[in-house]
Amino acid sequence: MSHRSLLAHLATAVVFFLAAAPALGAPVAPTGPNWGWLFDDAAGPTAAASWGGEDGSLAGDATFDTDTPFTYAGNGSLLLDGAGDWAEVATLNGALNGETALTMAFWVRSSATSQNRAFFGGANPDNADRFGGRYDSHGWLNGNGGTTELIKFGLHINGSNYQYESAGGYQTTSWQHVVFTWQSGVGASLYVNGVLDTASEVSPGIDRTGSPIAGSLSNQTRFLIGNGAKNEWRGRIDEALFWTSALSADEAAWLASHSASSLVPEPGLALLLPVGLLGLVCVERRTRR
Repeated sequence: MSHRSLLAHLATAVVFFLAAAPALGAPVAPTGPNWGWLFDDAAGPTAAASWGGEDGSLAGDATFDTDTPFTYAGNGSLLLDGAGDWAEVATLNGALNGETALTMAFWVRSSATSQNRAFFGGANPDNADRFGGRYDSHGWLNGNGGTTELIKFGLHINGSNYQYESAGGYQTTSWQHVVFTWQSGVGASLYVNGVLDTASEVSPGIDRTGSPIAGSLSNQTRFLIGNGAKNEWRGRIDEALFWTSALSADEAAWLASHSASSLVPEPGLALLLPVGLLGLVCVERRTRR
């Protein structure tokens, strides 16, 4: 390849990269998750991994459905009846322990409101919100019973339990996007349909406006999609994604309006193309001397 041809390819790559860059203040696509499931399997006892290589096993009569938040060929969701149905990724039991940041993202569609049903559980299912996320019919933390129709998350950090209760009125029978993040020394955030929530109650230690604790996740013993504290989920779940980092508000907004199926490799990898071409130019120049 000639020197001039290499330069032309380099210029094209740079122009393409700059054109693809998001506008200032626009939602930003995150990198692919550490683990994720698109539930596009159509049939069978397994939810194949879309990222991370860890397949999930369906329990009860859990199955797949074509009712989804996005329409693309072959798209599917996980359908659960709330009575013994869920997906479990047993190979990830304990995988989150020791991490200093976490993002959990889900598309959920409940069959009813005023529910106490979990879309994720990181511990043995019972009445304790030790690790996971769910619909909560009314608050409990620090006497927060007046808040209704909320979303609740629990985590174990440094061996102690911390809980987050959202503002009220979130429960719906329409598709809804939920992103929960936590970072050591920073605290927790919840985004519903891409919008930052104002919590009704938060355990001291994960409140971003207080003095967030520094530490690591602990006591994660199960990896259950559609099961957890209180009761199993009744409805649909799609695009269950997990990062061992805390996504930004712009990234959460992107996920609320784009299917994760379109996620591209880490942005840094896109830079390798023009950088690699530049290296080829240097090699070409040296070989021509």
